[in-house]
Amino acid sequence: TWRDRNHEIPGSATVYLLDMSPEAIDWTQLMPMLQYPLAPVKATVPWAVLLFGALKLGIPQRHWVVKNYLPKAARWKPF
Repeated sequence: TWRDRNHEIPGSATVYLLDMSPEAIDWTQLMPMLQYPLAPVKATVPWAVLLFGALKLGIPQRHWVVKNYLPKAARWKPF
């Protein structure tokens, strides 16, 4: 049986608040950039450029997630 516990309010959004300073968030490159050949379908030879990486949170306490945010300009008011 499914029960609605109002964890997700319809019409609301999830907001991510991130501190973008270099000590709080950083890009970590996992592999060097590489060129990957794709299957030739015409006279040209297609290829893709691949870059693998991840965001590294240096100070996790400086990042927040706000659930069920309802903007003031929203047309539908659930409350």
